[in-house]
Amino acid sequence: MTAAAAMPMALLIVAAAALAGWWLGRSDAPPRKIAFVFPENAPVSEAVVDLVSCATIEEAMLFKVMGVVRNLSPEPLRYPAAQVAFWDAQGTVLDRTQGCIVPEVLESRHSGRFVLATRPNRDIAAISVTLADPEGVPLPANYSLRNPAQGFVEP
Repeated sequence: MTAAAAMPMALLIVAAAALAGWWLGRSDAPPRKIAFVFPENAPVSEAVVDLVSCATIEEAMLFKVMGVVRNLSPEPLRYPAAQVAFWDAQGTVLDRTQGCIVPEVLESRHSGRFVLATRPNRDIAAISVTLADPEGVPLPANYSLRNPAQGFVEP
């Protein structure tokens, strides 16, 4: 068999393997629901930030939490952070992660975004989101997004 004749056969084998992998990897199970757990809202007069949107995306290599935060204070917020804890159904923390909200200086009445991730884990049943200052101290916050079915909304 010549190299020219072997090439179509190799492509056919690769295509068949890809189709078999797709078919075997399919799942008819509905996407699982992840519960959102938020701290109590700060009094309106004290809140400096508001979580206006939050959603999760489960990929092959990452479990992502994305959100949009709005600065409610009259001053810029420097290096605000989002903290996420991943919980199982029994209330055990499986993982925690923290990262900056972008842009790092959030001007008054402007919005910023965060994307945090952990490894996929079928035991994740809920996430909690806390907004904090650069040292990790929780900020007085309003969590206006109490209905995660709204999903990730562009600011």
